[in-house]
Amino acid sequence: MPISRAGSPNNRLRRRSGDAGFTLVELLVVVTIVSILAVGVWVRGSGLLGRSAASAAQRFVMDVERLRDGALLGRVQTGLYPLAGGWQRARRDPEGRWHPEGRVVEAGGAALSWWVAGAPFLPPLTRPVPGQLPAITFATDGGGRAFAVQFGPGGPRCATDGWGTPTCD
Repeated sequence: MPISRAGSPNNRLRRRSGDAGFTLVELLVVVTIVSILAVGVWVRGSGLLGRSAASAAQRFVMDVERLRDGALLGRVQTGLYPLAGGWQRARRDPEGRWHPEGRVVEAGGAALSWWVAGAPFLPPLTRPVPGQLPAITFATDGGGRAFAVQFGPGGPRCATDGWGTPTCD
């Protein structure tokens, strides 16, 4: 049998013919992979993802009602900037310039699909800037643009004709 140096890779990787079984590292890797898969199955089966999309849809409807009421009662146009993962409220100042208002509202991890005035709408990749016209607006007479939003694949879809409160299915 050839003799190798004690620190050489051949010596460390070589197993004796009587050794059988798995190393501790191999067992830990398998347990980790099985755990990750089990958590994924549990989250999907428990409906946590669906509840997140449903709560985001409810939050969206409340925001739209608040914007519509603000336009009617405050006699100032309000709007909504659709984003890929949420939305941001907007208000028009007396000089006619639009301003993002508050922080971006996240949709709980759901990817949103938007339709404005009956056509698919692709949100911009950047956040809204002052002066930018929102895709969805609410006038002081209570009217607005028709729109719909889908909260992830298989999630709730909320739509309105521009005059009423959005309904979600």
